[in-house]
Amino acid sequence: MRIAVARSAIGALAVAAALALAGCVTNQQTPSLAEAEGASIIFESIDGPPRPVSTRLARSLDQEAAARRLVVVTRGGQALYHIRGYLAANAEGGTTVLSWAFDVYDAERRRAFRLNGEERAGSGAWSAANDQVLQRIASASVTQLMTFIASDRTGATAAAPPPQGAMLAGRATDDFAPEAPGIVRMFAPVPE
Repeated sequence: MRIAVARSAIGALAVAAALALAGCVTNQQTPSLAEAEGASIIFESIDGPPRPVSTRLARSLDQEAAARRLVVVTRGGQALYHIRGYLAANAEGGTTVLSWAFDVYDAERRRAFRLNGEERAGSGAWSAANDQVLQRIASASVTQLMTFIASDRTGATAAAPPPQGAMLAGRATDDFAPEAPGIVRMFAPVPE
């Protein structure tokens, strides 16, 4: 009888401990995207595409960021985050896949995060990068950016999972060589 009572007491303690630990884990909250509003950003460069495509993508990024209440600062200004973009067009069968990556640097110019993704478009390499495709890239990248900024501002970067398709790069130096996936730099490198 005493053994049965001891076992049930131990079982009750184990259940209580498990519930307490589960409460700790489930109380973690993902920061709201509203936490990112008002953050200042600079799009430093977009390497890879021809100038007309990079110009249209830059315009889409500026519009998307402004619509989401990020403060877009012109190059050479001061901002909390500096962003360098890379875009490549690869033919796969009869379609073009536009692969993109944006490295996000903090105010001290240390890489803090990498946003990335792919967008399928029509055929014709860069001619497939029409305004609708570039707008989808801008929307996806700004969504990932806002998730990172919200996490960074609330101190939840370590606790929050990275946005889908994004890679957390830590606060390391820029070790990314865009030439590796076939992206060729078209503009002068950004001064460090």
